[in-house]
Amino acid sequence: MNVSSALENVSTPEIKVAIFAAAIESFFQSNMNCDNLTSVKRFKVVIEDSKAIGLRVRAYISVVLKCPLEGLDVYLPPL
Repeated sequence: MNVSSALENVSTPEIKVAIFAAAIESFFQSNMNCDNLTSVKRFKVVIEDSKAIGLRVRAYISVVLKCPLEGLDVYLPPL
């Protein structure tokens, strides 16, 4: 992921950055080839770089009610 080169050409504040995360570990593994913690660390860099140049960032969490891999019976560890 080359965040800095993608953000270099941004010149308008109307551009927003969207982060899509998942609540389920298996979904992260299947779609991003990493665990939750690694993914959050990657998101942090994107969010910090985006905000540093004045972009708005929105975060979305998918797979909170049903996982396409695990169905309705998913384990959510306590925070």
